Amino acid sequence: MFVGRIRTSCFNLTAVIAFNIAVFTIVLIYVFSCRTPRNTTLGINLRLFGMFMSALLSTLFLKSAGFITEKELTPSIEYSIPLFLETMVIPLGITLMLFTGPLADRVLSRTLFTAPTHYQIKEKFRSYIIGPIIEEYLYRFLLTSLLIKCYSVESTILITAILFSLSHTHHHYMALLRSGSCDWSELGVHSLSTFLFGLYSGLLFVRTKSIVCLSLIHAFCNWMSVVRYSRLWTKIYKLFATLIGLISGFTLLYIFTKDYTQYRALIYYG
Repeated sequence: MFVGRIRTSCFNLTAVIAFNIAVFTIVLIYVFSCRTPRNTTLGINLRLFGMFMSALLSTLFLKSAGFITEKELTPSIEYSIPLFLETMVIPLGITLMLFTGPLADRVLSRTLFTAPTHYQIKEKFRSYIIGPIIEEYLYRFLLTSLLIKCYSVESTILITAILFSLSHTHHHYMALLRSGSCDWSELGVHSLSTFLFGLYSGLLFVRTKSIVCLSLIHAFCNWMSVVRYSRLWTKIYKLFATLIGLISGFTLLYIFTKDYTQYRALIYYG
């Protein structure tokens, strides 16, 4: 009975802390950028600063409270060809494979490397470099390292994916509070796409424990944006490329991540 109470307390405490870190991140974003238009260079930089401060303060809190160790915070500099294949090449290859259809569509429509405007360069710096690094560190490394101590791998991935999704839809809810309406279809697509990416990224993290790899995958998915599947059904070769990519990608993902027995120790003991 006593052990059960301790276990329940561990579940509740880590879940509450993880939820509050996610909320704290959103609050800091608004604190620093609430008086600045969202789509300006200054607004983008202030939101990034809010995310950075959340990651920094959350790390200090978890470290001082004993939820995360110095060893877990110390990056590994181990290098070998098999490790590089396992933590970089294979996950990136699986991701590219899953996007075979959309990539083929972009190549054929000549939009693979669309030249950005001045504003888009600033936005892309956030979306493709700084944003993915901070978010993967915060939602995958910090929250996974916290929750995995009490929850199963599956539950940890699910919780972090939910928090990740909620943190990306806050502006929809703010629009609802301010004006009484929002684009529900856009909210649904945004919520689902970020939730699915959170599951995918979380699964890869417990397999590779590589923030560098996940930041690259995150940046790539931001670059691809929401896939326009309606375009992929217009030509038989696009449909074929999409189906082959999805089947092959998910098959390799299953093979690559199917053994959960080793992942808990990998994360818990750093």
